[in-house]
Amino acid sequence: MGLKGLPKNQLEKILDVADGLIDSKGNLQKSKILRDMSVANLFFEPSTRTRNTFEIAAKRTSAKTINVDLANSATKKNETLMDTMHTLKAMQIDMFVIRHKQNGMPHHVAENIEGVSILNAGDGINAHPT
Repeated sequence: MGLKGLPKNQLEKILDVADGLIDSKGNLQKSKILRDMSVANLFFEPSTRTRNTFEIAAKRTSAKTINVDLANSATKKNETLMDTMHTLKAMQIDMFVIRHKQNGMPHHVAENIEGVSILNAGDGINAHPT
């Protein structure tokens, strides 16, 4: 999951939506679409800047955020990543921001969980948002 292979028209649509969140003075506006969305940040490796940036962006655009404490989650009791994701989806999480050391993990999640949006916050050597 990254920009490679993304059709130009989809990229332009994403950029148009992002541009629509900025008012005439250059300030970020609240989003009616995101107001009722819940975003879970799942960072399976240490990150301060990236995790906080995603959290701040979600909050500033009206989304509700949860930073999943993976150090104290059921993944420490051998619950699989997919089990965790399905549990969170059942709790009505609409979007997952995933950072994982394994190449392709956000893509794997996107292929196996329907009805949620996935944002890749970095996966192995493939992608990183900075």
